[in-house]
Amino acid sequence: MKQINLSNVLILCAPYAGIQHLTQIALAQFQACGAAIQTGKASADVSLTRCLQALQAHKLLRARPDLEWVFWLDADMTASVEGLFLLIAYSIAMREALDFGPDLYPSLSGCYVNRHSETGRDISAFALKHAEPVEITLPDDMGAGPVIPALCGLGCFLQHRDAFIAHCESSTWFTHKGGQGENAIVRVPQVCCSRIIHASEYAQLIDCSPDDDVWYWSGEDFDYCIRELESGRLVYVAPVIFGHLSEIVLVPDNSCMFPGLRAPKPERTNPQNEVPEHAD
Repeated sequence: MKQINLSNVLILCAPYAGIQHLTQIALAQFQACGAAIQTGKASADVSLTRCLQALQAHKLLRARPDLEWVFWLDADMTASVEGLFLLIAYSIAMREALDFGPDLYPSLSGCYVNRHSETGRDISAFALKHAEPVEITLPDDMGAGPVIPALCGLGCFLQHRDAFIAHCESSTWFTHKGGQGENAIVRVPQVCCSRIIHASEYAQLIDCSPDDDVWYWSGEDFDYCIRELESGRLVYVAPVIFGHLSEIVLVPDNSCMFPGLRAPKPERTNPQNEVPEHAD
């Protein structure tokens, strides 16, 4: 692959308890390709950290129209320049192939393992109810594979600037004591929050029983994605592999399951629950 230019990409990496070494290496590689890197400041409240980071990103995007893409990358992820480039390529290819319109780019998550799953083999996403994978072939033999409509997190989540700005500006803005000086007050978009979610709400998006009187925990990153879907903006998981740092690096393989993804129809050639083979 030729030298990749990422000068039109803003990367948001929330530090939380510190950025892992392998993630720092990825950020250095992105920066070497011209990407703008924003790490922000960590708060004890993860939701607040993301909201404050979104505020700074919103300001930067307004000041720099050359930044076309926003890439959320968690501080415990491994990534590569090629993987990010492929996510952008898939978003562009999907807009063109599926006739979303000239200005609508779908948001895409990479494919990575949920380190908190009971099996240790679940992809960190849920296929949307009645979801059908979409086969996309990238130009110039860059790759091909199924792209799955999904509810996902922000571990490695790509958005076009227009989707990110729309998310911020449609959010409720709250007053927060911060910024320059101890008494400075800033207005911050509440782009996400951790919360409980009832089965009846989840059932609007993923396969679960709406009649069960059950509440689930929704992390702030999945809440961010729920808001995207409820706003009518498209979200998919692309067949681009990213690593998730645990005691070891968790990388999807053919034993992994995509929660909520139905078995393929007989005429499909992909084995049931097979993880896309393309890796970044």
